[in-house]
Amino acid sequence: MSLNKAKYHLKDGSGIVVGLVEIEKAIGQTWVGEFIESDEFSKYAPLFLEHESYVEDQIFPLSDEVEKKIDNLSFSIKEISGKNPDIRVFDLQIMHGRVSFKI
Repeated sequence: MSLNKAKYHLKDGSGIVVGLVEIEKAIGQTWVGEFIESDEFSKYAPLFLEHESYVEDQIFPLSDEVEKKIDNLSFSIKEISGKNPDIRVFDLQIMHGRVSFKI
């Protein structure tokens, strides 16, 4: 299956769709693409903004702590078609309308 422009729902650990992910490329187990947030993303936005701030300021020990918090939320992706099971994602990063994660 080609991942180029494949579309997935990003879901939180409760199965609530928090956004749409359009994959542009995969480098090994790391997928990269565009992120379009849904209204449900608003409860997670502060956590991702905190992470972004630490990364941009190069405060990596604190960014690592936030990454652990994000991983503990058990985000997953599911194909829009819904044919295949959810895929758990790790190292999820969302910044400036972009997304990357490992599967």
